[in-house]
Formats: sequence, structure tokens, C-alpha cells
Amino acid sequence: KMFCEPPGLNGGKPGKVGVVRMNGEVITRFPPLEFKPGDVIELTMPGGGGFGPVAERETALIQRDLDLGYISLEGARRDYGLPPFIIHSPARTT
Repeated sequence: KMFCEPPGLNGGKPGKVGVVRMNGEVITRFPPLEFKPGDVIELTMPGGGGFGPVAERETALIQRDLDLGYISLEGARRDYGLPPFIIHSPARTT
């Protein structure tokens, strides 16, 4: 499941695949690995697929996801294709 895109539903896009890195190097095969003190293992878990076409997502819901930190400003503009003036940076609480 780590290396297969989770499918989207009802026209949603597939999710991202997972990635395993050891000391910054992507690992694609998993023979027995030897770990040494100081080795860094990074697991990026796959995300879920989307639900419904992105073009049909309400702007207010996109803004809510941005405000809650679920998506970045760059991601909101890239993935939803909205003009920059529609989506604004999340409100700061500090």
C-alpha cells in the first residue's frame, strides 16, 4: 500500500504514494537493512485520495482548510486553480 496511489472517489484525484528514505536516500527495495547509530530513517506515509472533482469544491471550504493548516497557500492555488485574490493567507493567531 505504501507505493500505490490511493484512488480518489467520485471524480477525486488519487492520493500521493509513500516514500522511505535512509540517510536522505530513497529506498525502493527492502532486503535486510543494517542500521547504524546515527542513521536517519524517514517515512512519508501515503495520503488518501480526494473526494469529488476539485473544480466543484466551495471556495469557503478551501479557505477553511487553509486556515486550519490542512493545505498550504501554494497548494490551494496550485491544486484548486483559483486566482490569488480569491484565496488569502490564513489568519495568524499570535
